[in-house]
Parts: sequence; C-alpha cells; structure tokens
Amino acid sequence: MNGEAVLITGASGSGKSSLTAALSLRGRPVLGDDIVLLGPDGHVSPLKRLLKIEEPARTLLGLPPAPEPQATLWPGAAFYHPRDLRSRWADPAPVAAFVLPRRTAGADVGARERSPADILPEVLQGIIASERPTSVEADAAIEALSGARAIELVYDDSAQGAARLLEELS
Repeated sequence: MNGEAVLITGASGSGKSSLTAALSLRGRPVLGDDIVLLGPDGHVSPLKRLLKIEEPARTLLGLPPAPEPQATLWPGAAFYHPRDLRSRWADPAPVAAFVLPRRTAGADVGARERSPADILPEVLQGIIASERPTSVEADAAIEALSGARAIELVYDDSAQGAARLLEELS
C-alpha cells in the first residue's frame, strides 16, 4: 500500500508487533508500535518508540538479540529500532487499511476483506487510547476508517506468512 498507512489493531497477543516487525523486515516503513497519532484529517503520524518483540516471535522472525538496552518491565522482550530491521520510520500518511490480526492453529488461514462498519467497534477500541473517547477522537477514527479497507488477517504462528498475505492484498 504505497505511500499509505496500514494500521494493525487487535487484542493483546494477536501478533501486532510481530506483524509490524515482519513487514519492516520486508522493507516496509514503520509508523510505530503500540501507539501512533491519528489526526482529524485521517492521516496517521509515527510515534517513534522502539518495537517490542517478545519470544517466541523474535526467534521465529530470525532476529538477533536486541541491540537496544532492555527494559525490566517486559522480561523476555527485545526492543528494536526500524533500522535494526532494515527499515525506517514512516512519514505521516493517509490510512489505506485497518488490519485485525487473529492467530489460529486451524487451517482457516487467509486475509479477508471486511466491511468497515463490521469492524468499527474493534477498531475504535484498538485505536483510541482512552476508555471514554472524546467526540473529536471518535470522529477522527471514523474519518480515517471511512476511506480505508478493512482486512481480517487470520494466520498461524508465522508472522512472515502473515506479512506475505497482507502484501498480496496491496
């Protein structure tokens, strides 16, 4: 999705950071990990925080031990700058797609287009960092979502495979 942002939102442990790292390893620029800034114009801007990759994702992605100092809050997590993943920070961009990753051990792996209206509650929950979003925050999210594709990405433990599935849609 050239020059446009892909926002990955979902529950804790759904593979957001692993998928971000896998896309970065494929040369995609990074907007952030855990938090990005969504403007009222529907553009997303990076919040430059290191990507937190936990085990076993670090090993599955073939990442070396993290070059950045490690925080004690997340034992077993490694922190990476995009340059450590052969990438860079992204420039502000309009949102092209919202992706909801879901890990599964079953055979129902794939990327499926969804109706933006179907995923609005999950997206709002994932992209607004407060329990009671203001009308400005909700309006910005709805504006960004209105022109974006909605994709449910169901994958097994392979974040690299998930990255390939996502790239096939672009």
